[in-house]
Amino acid sequence: LNFYPLYFYNYTAMVTDRNYIRTFLKTGCSNKELSQIEHWKSVPLSTMFREMYHYCNATKTGTATQEEKEECCGEGIICVPKLCLFQNNLASTCMCYIYLFLL
Repeated sequence: LNFYPLYFYNYTAMVTDRNYIRTFLKTGCSNKELSQIEHWKSVPLSTMFREMYHYCNATKTGTATQEEKEECCGEGIICVPKLCLFQNNLASTCMCYIYLFLL
């Protein structure tokens, strides 16, 4: 049985809300119900990465506004991120391969 990659789907070309959510989670915040996604789609990625890190770090250090805490933790949820990591790439959601099987 031989199989060959028929097509590699470039997942970076199709950015969805899930990419933004996963990137935010990798930064260190725990909220999956983000209100800033549409804003982040309209700004350069470098700005978005700085803002995501700010939400996490401000929440971690106790300097966040109520709105920043809710964006990081979720509405009505209290959290303190253990570690905040500055991101420099959007997190991926999958790598999809389609194989052609030849007998």
